[in-house]
Amino acid sequence: MKNILVLTDYSDVANNAVRYALAIIKNTEAKYVFFHAGNQSELKLRENINSLFPIEETLQNNSKYITSPLNYNLETIKELIRHYKIDFIFMGTIGDKKPIFSKIFGSNTAVTIEGVDIPVIAVPPEYTYKQIKKIAFASDINLSKEPPSTTVKEIKHIKLPIIIFPKEL
Repeated sequence: MKNILVLTDYSDVANNAVRYALAIIKNTEAKYVFFHAGNQSELKLRENINSLFPIEETLQNNSKYITSPLNYNLETIKELIRHYKIDFIFMGTIGDKKPIFSKIFGSNTAVTIEGVDIPVIAVPPEYTYKQIKKIAFASDINLSKEPPSTTVKEIKHIKLPIIIFPKEL
């Protein structure tokens, strides 16, 4: 069973990422950890998520709702990853007017991608879920804990060709 961290601030972009996360893992056994950084109770987070995205009872029983009074903080995300043994992170992204990496992904998303050692699925606002048929998976294999095929093996109906490039490129 995969443990999935879903970051939300209730913006349209974050709501789209929540919707995407729920759709992509819909038929997979997974535990969700929903996280909101800001002054809100965990009960309110649960109510907000469930009002926006009605979640089946079995999934609700496998979900955690965590809040923090702090603004977005990478150390908090890392602690959630360690404590809940998180396998994937889903978050929305809109880009930013900063250096190119942040411009493509947005500053919080760029900080997360650079700061954690698990896959981060950054969902742009216009993306809607469609069945995945192919994945492009970029990785420095030397730093990976698991080969790419085991990282995504639980998502069904995906072709995952693995191409290894020599260091000389």
